[in-house]
Amino acid sequence: MYYEKTLKICGLKLTYKAKLFSLEKLLVNEPSTIRDKCKVCRNYGNNYACPPLAPTTTFLRNKFRKILVYILHAKDGNLGDWNMLAKIIHYYGLKVEKELDGLCLIAGECKICEKCAAESFKPCIYPEKKRYSITGIGLDVEKTFLALNHKLSWKKSELTAIGGCLTNKNTVNHNNLINFFKQEINKLSLGKS
Repeated sequence: MYYEKTLKICGLKLTYKAKLFSLEKLLVNEPSTIRDKCKVCRNYGNNYACPPLAPTTTFLRNKFRKILVYILHAKDGNLGDWNMLAKIIHYYGLKVEKELDGLCLIAGECKICEKCAAESFKPCIYPEKKRYSITGIGLDVEKTFLALNHKLSWKKSELTAIGGCLTNKNTVNHNNLINFFKQEINKLSLGKS
């Protein structure tokens, strides 16, 4: 069973769904098949959060056994920018990883810098802030959406961003995480009034 709640954040109505999984459940037999899909993206090889520069699930499963996966879904056009939703997922993930003693995974590429140092073949200038793309490490997001009873849509009026937190915790108190999230996210200026 998954956790679901409708949230009002920064004037946006969002649906939040989350579930704690065994990391093994979301792994694919060959992570490269998921990571290969990233080759068409401009961030492939140009962002440290994305393939082939991001670590693989094989590496990460040596450190973590579980993953809390969460999605935020905006519908009816109340949010016209997926990047805004991805920013919320990233910010939330940073808070969740502290609560779960884990490592958050983000929607899309790392957005800490305007231009990633990887493009210039230089080391990451914020390695402690960098987080990896949930799909970029090779997790099967389609399988995750099915487990959360959520249909992925590419309509402009229905935006969804996914994130996760790798952890070794066996339980999660979703209500505490949501309450903490709502308090903190409303402090964050997202350019929305």
